[in-house]
Amino acid sequence: MEQPTRWSLNDLLPEPVNQSLDEVSSKLEQALTEFEDMRELLTSQISVEDFLKVLGANAAIDVLTSRIGFYSELLFAEDTQNPASLGLRDRVDQLLTDASNRVLFFDLWFKELPEETAAKLIQNSGDLHYSLESMRRFQPHTLSEAEERIINIKDVNGIDALIHLYEMITGHFTFTLEVDGEKKSLTGDQLGTYFQDPSPELRAAAYQEFYRVYAENAPVLAQIFVHCARDWYSEGVELRG
Repeated sequence: MEQPTRWSLNDLLPEPVNQSLDEVSSKLEQALTEFEDMRELLTSQISVEDFLKVLGANAAIDVLTSRIGFYSELLFAEDTQNPASLGLRDRVDQLLTDASNRVLFFDLWFKELPEETAAKLIQNSGDLHYSLESMRRFQPHTLSEAEERIINIKDVNGIDALIHLYEMITGHFTFTLEVDGEKKSLTGDQLGTYFQDPSPELRAAAYQEFYRVYAENAPVLAQIFVHCARDWYSEGVELRG
């Protein structure tokens, strides 16, 4: 099988990765603690200045969690069977779930603000106005802080883990395609490049091979899909309405 081109993730977490992850995790812990200290500012009388300060602190947390999260996702995507990347991904998932639960109070507070107060703050939020407006739209479907925390904890070891398992299974698939008289053994991403090939025959053959391999694994993949759908229904419809 052709070896895919490797990408560099040094801009996210430079080597040695464990040391970099510890450093970013330490910065994240400090940022979370500072953000939690701002909770007392969150009243219906909050000034625009204080609100922007809270938004800035929240954005700083987003930058740190994004660096960690994107690194683990991209490392896992490179090789879904690598025990080191799997272990790191599990560690990061737990870390990000904890971070999400610790900043959750801000979202809940903002959703519950009186319309006039929220509109004033949104008007002065600059580029963040759309995300804040979107957050408010979800207010009728938001649960209590305790319930939202439980869902986040449940997901990381439940539906999210199931999706990771799906990615491990499908990421290990190999496909055979004849190109210019030569049979090639390809990964899913490599096969996908032929979905847009100028030759309609080659495009058709690529899709047929893609679905052939997936069909061979239909029972397992179907079970994963069914449980994903049930999980969404239980939370999205029954709990959130």
